[in-house]
Amino acid sequence: MAPAWSRLDEATAHLTSSAALAATDPALAYVALYDAARKAITAHMQANGYRPTNRTGAHQAVGLYAETALAPAPACPT
Repeated sequence: MAPAWSRLDEATAHLTSSAALAATDPALAYVALYDAARKAITAHMQANGYRPTNRTGAHQAVGLYAETALAPAPACPT
């Protein structure tokens, strides 16, 4: 579980950096937000036993995981 917490700490640092950059370099602030979201999702993956790789397509795999694991459940018909 320690790697997940470490990744979450990195995400938090990126959020802080993004806020500091927003006024002077919005494009770089956006990149920091993207990385913060990716690292937070990666932390979720690690906490649930998944390990993203460092290969081509890793960012896409994290996004697909987020769509699947973090999407709201479909509404039940009544």
